[in-house]
Amino acid sequence: MVRSILSILAGYAAMAILIMVATIVSAKLMLHAESMESMMSMKPTPAYIAVNLAYSSVFAVIGGFLTAVIARRAPLVHTGVLAALMMVLAVVSFYQTEGTQAPRWYGMTLIVLGPLCALLGGYLQSLRTRP
Repeated sequence: MVRSILSILAGYAAMAILIMVATIVSAKLMLHAESMESMMSMKPTPAYIAVNLAYSSVFAVIGGFLTAVIARRAPLVHTGVLAALMMVLAVVSFYQTEGTQAPRWYGMTLIVLGPLCALLGGYLQSLRTRP
């Protein structure tokens, strides 16, 4: 039970940290943001949004993969729980960020894309462990 919880938390934490660092770096490089406050108030460019979706997808796959590795048993079940957690948090984030400069479709895309990519990561790990 403890391993199950830790696998989900570790997968989520790894994904979140990687996305946070990549977001800060890409905002500084692509939007020329000087601080977190300026980054939050800037209108993202289409290129920035594309890059953000790309690395968010890759890091969600890594999070799902890590969850499955740590869980060992029933990797897809654990990754499914991670995906559900990601979906719930993405919906909450979507409603909290109303009025920001990002287009609404971007938030809706993250609600679907992140969990699907996490499931892909879990599936890829399950393929590695099949006899």
